[in-house]
Amino acid sequence: MFVCSQDRLPTVGALAILPLCPERPACAAHRPSSLAGIKKSPLERTPRAGRKAPSATKATRELEELNRVGIALSETRDVEQLLDLILKKAREITAADAGSLYLVEKGGVSAENGLRVPQLRFKLTQNHSVQFPFSEHTLPLTEDSMAGYSALHGQVIELADTYHIPQGRPFRFNASLDQQAGYGTRSLVTLPMKNGKGEVLGVLQLINCKRNANARLADARAVRRWVHPFPEQAVRLGLSLASQAAVAYENSRLYRDIENLFDGFVGAAVSPAALTGICGFSGNRGRNSAMPLCSTISAKWECAKKCW
Repeated sequence: MFVCSQDRLPTVGALAILPLCPERPACAAHRPSSLAGIKKSPLERTPRAGRKAPSATKATRELEELNRVGIALSETRDVEQLLDLILKKAREITAADAGSLYLVEKGGVSAENGLRVPQLRFKLTQNHSVQFPFSEHTLPLTEDSMAGYSALHGQVIELADTYHIPQGRPFRFNASLDQQAGYGTRSLVTLPMKNGKGEVLGVLQLINCKRNANARLADARAVRRWVHPFPEQAVRLGLSLASQAAVAYENSRLYRDIENLFDGFVGAAVSPAALTGICGFSGNRGRNSAMPLCSTISAKWECAKKCW
């Protein structure tokens, strides 16, 4: 186990918890990091013997793919569609078989005392190999879960084997979902979705990185054959996508709030005079020119949206 910091090298272990991006293991049992404080870039890697660095062509393709994903996210305004797209693209870009998305809700109501406390909403899950028994629900925002720990501390959690978490860590892996679905979770990475202010809006949890993206993990044998720890580059791409996703989600929520605001205006039967003020039209241009598109409720709504 190690916790990466900026003033000392992490200790060796089977678990990586990184504030920005974890370093990949030299083998499955040992995971030394090349992050060494401020002397290196957070994404800098130390070359390892016997393994070639990603080619310039591959790096270019990955960058282009990341840009395409960013464009697709920015063009999606519907919040539900956006969240589904975020998780789908995160799985694709990291070759993850499955994944989950959590949202941080700062105004949740505690069932125990009725007070408003932060909580996590388990928003959705996807799996290429099996169908999970899932229903959207909330859970406490605590360190007991990996998603909660990542949301509270803004750190990346990377596990080569979820069933072998070193003792002393506050979080644990919930194996009940595996048991219910007959699935086998092995490698896992948890990524905080941070906006431009560094606030964590949600968490992406990606499961079982596959050597063959089309392979189905139908049994334990398939898991052993196809699943391996998430490569360094996959974690980097996933973390970059998580940041883009946070900004896109924030913008999408803002757009939804604006729509709801104008829906409220229309629902309250806003007068043509009020809409004239919103749209910037002058009533001195004649009765047919002041509000050309606002003769009906729907036209008023469209006019208000355009003027916004």
